[in-house]
Amino acid sequence: MSSNPSSASASVGTKNTQESDVPPPPNGKKYSIVVDFEGAKGRDAAKWSSRCGALIRTQIPIGYEDWRKVDDFYKDNLWNELMKEFDMNVDPKIARTILEKKFLQYLRTMKSTIRARYLNINGQPIPKRVALDNRPDDIEKIWWEKFVDIEYSDKKKEQCKKNAENKAKNPITHTLGRKPYSRVYEEMAKENPTEKLSRVGAWKRAHTKRKIGEVLPCAVEKYAQIEAAEERQKIQASLNGSDGIASLEDFESDPIAEVFGSEKKKSYCRAISSTSSVIQVKMTQATKAISGQRDIEDLRQWKMELQNQITDAMNRFNSMTSAFMSMHQNMLQNMNMQHNQFGGNGTPRAEAASNTEHTPVDPKNFNTGSDGHGDNIASPVLPTNNGGPSSKEKKYVILLSKDLEEVAKGYLASHKTCHQRKVVQDGENIVWVTEVIDPEAPIFDGPQDGNYKLCDIVDGGFVIWPKYRLQNL
Repeated sequence: MSSNPSSASASVGTKNTQESDVPPPPNGKKYSIVVDFEGAKGRDAAKWSSRCGALIRTQIPIGYEDWRKVDDFYKDNLWNELMKEFDMNVDPKIARTILEKKFLQYLRTMKSTIRARYLNINGQPIPKRVALDNRPDDIEKIWWEKFVDIEYSDKKKEQCKKNAENKAKNPITHTLGRKPYSRVYEEMAKENPTEKLSRVGAWKRAHTKRKIGEVLPCAVEKYAQIEAAEERQKIQASLNGSDGIASLEDFESDPIAEVFGSEKKKSYCRAISSTSSVIQVKMTQATKAISGQRDIEDLRQWKMELQNQITDAMNRFNSMTSAFMSMHQNMLQNMNMQHNQFGGNGTPRAEAASNTEHTPVDPKNFNTGSDGHGDNIASPVLPTNNGGPSSKEKKYVILLSKDLEEVAKGYLASHKTCHQRKVVQDGENIVWVTEVIDPEAPIFDGPQDGNYKLCDIVDGGFVIWPKYRLQNL
């Protein structure tokens, strides 16, 4: 790279006063991801995505033009921080070459958020001299000046113009947001384990509003062409005695290839990966096939070991149960002996009634502060005999996305302020989220309290949400 920064964190564009708004694993444990040619998959894939975005905001200076020009010093620091928090199924050196392809987009997202917030007013760019003075407190002056210089350069303006032209050439959008196709296939396999996975199925899923089953208007024409090609191939296959469903390996002959054309010389593989070519995907699948038999043997061995562990655990549980029952019987006998000793008939005397009724604590009841405006909404309140909203008093709602799809559930709060900074307007409500349906869904008018997506508050939290996107349960 061009330079080797020796001043360490003093040169980082965003100060590390708070490492991130996404918490690291609890108790020193690690999250676990499965790395495929498309990126991170598995139970903690959403946490990987959120954690990468959060650490890039704090570890990578904003003054670099794009990810490729970021100094290796910062890239290594970022990767080392991630390795402290994540385990993966492959060698980290191999995984890094795959996973870092996504870091370019994380950096772009960070810069886009800052650009919209500090370089624009009502969607219109402000003069450069004003932008230089509009520096956020958590970005150092040297990196802010570099960022502004890049944003107002002729090269950047030309790039924006070219990007707009390229976007106009491909008007077909999708419903995935930032979700990679690898997770789409993961969801499809979980929902229908016996169904054969195909690019056609994944593409259709990505271009349909699943809640209402409606194809995106921009994709209707291509959707119809793909279905027609799919039907033709099924008819032809039936004559040859096959099911006619194209597999994931049929990149050059499936309905996707028939409608959109060959992707041999492209840097992507449609409905598979936006960052890997057809050749790269085929090489990955070949490697999987070669190692498949070994994986099966490993799985059998693991299954036998697990069965032995379960048997051992059941034996110990049965022994503990027998010991507990014996101890319980002895305690009952001793109690009867004590009652008989004091002239009783074996029946315990009634205790004096307590004047204090035990009221269970509801952790979702929160203090609204002494002024009743919710500045202390994170403090739990113990319900009393005379108060404390019961579950019947809470108004439960469903949170909808901008496409009016269900993304979370919760109940309304009566506070007028939230996160100590945002005043709730007439068309908004504060909601305590009790269940996240779509972790990848963006938070309304984010970030709120440093959170950008619903996966950042899967354990519950307050969010501001527009009333027209709330549906009563």
